[in-house]
Amino acid sequence: MTDQPDLADNLLRGAPAIARYLHGSARKEDIRRVYHEAATGRWPIFKEGGILFALKTRLRAHAEARSAEAEARIMAAAAKATTDSKAGASLRSPQRRRPRKLERKTAAEARG
Repeated sequence: MTDQPDLADNLLRGAPAIARYLHGSARKEDIRRVYHEAATGRWPIFKEGGILFALKTRLRAHAEARSAEAEARIMAAAAKATTDSKAGASLRSPQRRRPRKLERKTAAEARG
């Protein structure tokens, strides 16, 4: 049991404490953002008796998982770009050619 942190040290109680942990400050905007993120399910935050709670270990694990997902998407996009460039596909869109200006024929040239 000594490997797990103490619950009191792990538990964040209230939106200001969670905002301070996630965003580095407990300004009004950061607290509002915590309430919004809790309502949308962006972070593993739970509400008990009208008070928001979060566990530091779960917040950290969630952030690490999201970071790993983002890295995997970046690596997949880079691999796709490499295979596309090797296959001869251009990454830039082809440039459009300007239409040639049509020369107007005079009425006399058109008849004759």
